[in-house]
Amino acid sequence: MKSDMSMASLVSSVSNSLRKIPPSAVPSLLDCVLASVGASPSSLFASLLDVFHVIIEDVEGEGEKWDAGRCDYTVSFVEALCHLMKRFGATSDALESYIWIAFIPLMKCFHAFDREILNQISESFFRFVGETNSWSTVELILVPFLLRSTAISTRMVQNSGLHLPKLGSLPERSSNFTNDPVVESGNGAASCGPLVLPIACQILAQILDAVLESERPLPVSDCILNNAYDLKTFAGKLVLDLCLVSEQLLLSSSEHRSCAIRLLLPTIFKAYSYHPHIEVSSPPQTIIYSRKAFIEKIWNCCKTMFSLGNVERRDAYCVLSLCLSFSPYGDEFYHAEMNFHSGEFDIRDDKEFWGEIKRGLVGKEGYVRKQSLHILKMVLGIHKVNQIQDDISDNKIRETHQNARVMTKREIWADKEARSLGVESARKSIENNYLDSRQSWEAFILLYEMLEEYGTHLVEAAWKHQILSVLRFCRSHDNYGTDEDILQHLPMYGGFSTWLSILWDRGFQHDNPQVRCLILESFVGIEWNKFGICVKALPESFIFGPLMQGLNDPIHHEDFGTKGVYSSIAINGASQFLHQYTSHLSNREKQIAFLFKLASISKQQSFGRAGLMALSECIASVGQQIRIDTDKLQVENSTTCALPSDLSNLLDALRYVVESCKQHFNPKYRLQVCDRILETASSVICSFTLPLQALLHFIGSFPREFVVYGGSLRPKLQTWLSDCHKEQCSNNCTGDRLKLLTSLIEFPGQFVCSQNSISASFTCDDGDLSAWESEAKKWVLALFLVAEGEYHLEPLLMFIKSHCALLKQESIAEGVPVKYLILVMSLLQELQEMHERNFRFGNSSGIESAYNSPDTLDSIHLMESPVIHEKFAYIFTCILEEMVSYANRSCSIFWLTFTMIDSQLPGSVRGKLGGPSQRRLSSALTTVVLQAIMSVRAVSSVSLWCSKVNCNAPLSFTFNFLWDFLWRTISASTCHSEMEAELRLAAYEALAPALKTLVLAFSDLASDIMWDKDKESSIQKPEDRPLLDSLVLTFVQNVNDLLGVKYLARTRRAILMNWKVTTLF
Repeated sequence: MKSDMSMASLVSSVSNSLRKIPPSAVPSLLDCVLASVGASPSSLFASLLDVFHVIIEDVEGEGEKWDAGRCDYTVSFVEALCHLMKRFGATSDALESYIWIAFIPLMKCFHAFDREILNQISESFFRFVGETNSWSTVELILVPFLLRSTAISTRMVQNSGLHLPKLGSLPERSSNFTNDPVVESGNGAASCGPLVLPIACQILAQILDAVLESERPLPVSDCILNNAYDLKTFAGKLVLDLCLVSEQLLLSSSEHRSCAIRLLLPTIFKAYSYHPHIEVSSPPQTIIYSRKAFIEKIWNCCKTMFSLGNVERRDAYCVLSLCLSFSPYGDEFYHAEMNFHSGEFDIRDDKEFWGEIKRGLVGKEGYVRKQSLHILKMVLGIHKVNQIQDDISDNKIRETHQNARVMTKREIWADKEARSLGVESARKSIENNYLDSRQSWEAFILLYEMLEEYGTHLVEAAWKHQILSVLRFCRSHDNYGTDEDILQHLPMYGGFSTWLSILWDRGFQHDNPQVRCLILESFVGIEWNKFGICVKALPESFIFGPLMQGLNDPIHHEDFGTKGVYSSIAINGASQFLHQYTSHLSNREKQIAFLFKLASISKQQSFGRAGLMALSECIASVGQQIRIDTDKLQVENSTTCALPSDLSNLLDALRYVVESCKQHFNPKYRLQVCDRILETASSVICSFTLPLQALLHFIGSFPREFVVYGGSLRPKLQTWLSDCHKEQCSNNCTGDRLKLLTSLIEFPGQFVCSQNSISASFTCDDGDLSAWESEAKKWVLALFLVAEGEYHLEPLLMFIKSHCALLKQESIAEGVPVKYLILVMSLLQELQEMHERNFRFGNSSGIESAYNSPDTLDSIHLMESPVIHEKFAYIFTCILEEMVSYANRSCSIFWLTFTMIDSQLPGSVRGKLGGPSQRRLSSALTTVVLQAIMSVRAVSSVSLWCSKVNCNAPLSFTFNFLWDFLWRTISASTCHSEMEAELRLAAYEALAPALKTLVLAFSDLASDIMWDKDKESSIQKPEDRPLLDSLVLTFVQNVNDLLGVKYLARTRRAILMNWKVTTLF
């Protein structure tokens, strides 16, 4: 009992002393204590271990970070335990007890310490293990526990590659150590939960570091590890396990990847620098693992991470940088890898590796760019750009400048800055026809770092002196030799020129607008016809991406639009570059494919005024080069054109550019863009081989004022549609031209009798009518552009006359009457516009539009002659009676007398949010109403036009119909439902064109008949008030009543107000 009290007093005294001394003084203190009291180191160790739980309980109880004093006390306590174990020989039982009772619980209290304190605790322990060569216990107890912790954190418990026993299956703590009650029987691992992943990975890395420090490095040939429980076997097994853990962590979350990158991979690569090949024999199998295999697996993990996201990409670049920092290559620029194992995996041989470096160098994030540049430097062995000493004195430079030419102050300043940066002087660059490969890569690194780090004047200094020298080097080294070892690992395709696009890419996206202007000005100012190899090697992704984005930057087009000139130096230079680039494409198919991709850029990004003009000029320049190359082809070896599908896609892409220019307000600007696109289409595409629908969509995309009679683009459009002017198409153009005209003549039949739109339950809405009208207008425009005489229109006139029977039929099995009416109205509108513009431009002098000049007003075409108008007027007069009969039947929907019950509206009306207001009628009723409206519009328009062309045409029956329609619409009864209100609104919509025709075509006849109607009128009117005034008042009153009963929805009331104003004024 007395002995126990004496030991307790000793433990208390030692514990108090540990609070007051630094950890370095602990061994001396314990040696003095043991010598003075005569206690055994093992008994004092057991007693101190017995009270260690108090420290752990304090940490868990407070849950706060300790101050420096308590941290030092803990470190001193651990140092005391390790020293005592060292004194009595460190049996496996004592070491095992220390691991379970002290070490692991302390590691689990990481929140109470700084990382530095934890490192001191673990380093103290592993230093003791190394000094006593007790690694077998660590291998048996601690390493499996740590691996188990990492597996639980990463959910890799079922991974068969790791030796991960269950916590309950780990070796039990021994109960025979000093027979102390501290060490009780039971499973220590079962009572210890797993460590968090960062701490577990850190301890594993420290174990491997300690093992490598304890192990004596041997030559590579002697590093094969035998099947023995020695230090090498332990190191080999641990490296193998950590490799498998690292591979799993890299493909997990960001926190897991951070543990692998910061903690495990540096130690693993360090181990492989000692042992490039590890062979671990464990019967019945032998595992061989090498640096080559590990780096290859890490690279595969990186490739996976590159495809995931921005965070994963950043981590992948960190892994690559770490991997290359431990690689055997990259120390010197000309270093050859002959001194290493012949089977060593070289990541530089993978083209995807170079592609990722390029993508990183042009990435949006500065951190990624710096990592990529660092990796490139390591691979090239250029860790620091060597400054080139300028051996030309200031006097000599001055003389050279005076002899060459007078330099501006800006150029003199840039030259001084260049020499201060170690860049070769202008004279030296000129005298050396080209740089060697080392200097070219150093120049590349220098220019890239200038764009990343320095200001405008420094970028100018470096750029002006180096870019031409690098281009000369590329021109002279189109195929790299094998005398320089570093070049054998670079991708052969494209060579160094593909890397130059990275510099321009970074320059075009620089944050400083002055730098952006400098780089683009330098790019477009290069005489590219002297550097054909460099032009050919530039990737298309650079042209479609950075270059076009740079041209879309308004900073490069300062004087754009001034005095009506929509051009700039940047636009002209870029178009010349693309002209040169297209000439290096091997065949016409590739040129057309390139042009298609270029034109399709407008679908992928939004262009400003200057950017869209630059795009159109570049498209025209490429198209001109294709035409030039096409003219050089031999007739016997050529085909008519590229595949029709390719040309249709190209035409659609060009159409989208034309559509994009419509949003700009200036007509001269729109005209210039459209002119360039039309010029490209006529240079590259033979119009006779195109599908009709593609051709109609393209023609219809142009602003109408440019392509109608008198329009600026109409002559070019007619020329393109009437003559190919391509020698390679001469054999088949005649037949194709007839085919195009035949397709236009056959269009009406296909349009009216379209099988896609005819069915037993045929319905249509306003959207369908708008689409049909647009399609018919495009066809009419193309027809009058292609047809050259009235003989071309004879089939069309016969079609109109013969198919008027559609208006009599009750079924739509043979065609849609409303489509027939739309076709007639589209022809009528085109004829009327041609007649009006012919009168304005052909018969008037001094009249010019804002977008026309006198030389664009072509002479009267055969299609615009009065004979054509008279023939159409005759046909329209013949079918007018059938149109009136059809309108009478269709308009009966407006005069239904029975009470109408509101029906269920279609889902497209009930569920629609925003957009144009829709009729609140059922689909079937909407179709009938639209037919009635279209029939009145058609009768009104045809009657008005016929009265102007042929004053003697018999049109009295038309007037009677329109007057009766007016009379019945105004005198209609009051509405009692939403459906009746919608029908009344539709009647007012049809009334507007009818009133216009009555006023303009039948004014005299209307005045005579009103006297008769005035006597018979049933409309209530004040005394002595004319009938017309009464009609107007009644109309206004009926509209106001319809607005007041509130049967119409708000949007529909707005439509009614619009038709009210249109009808009255």
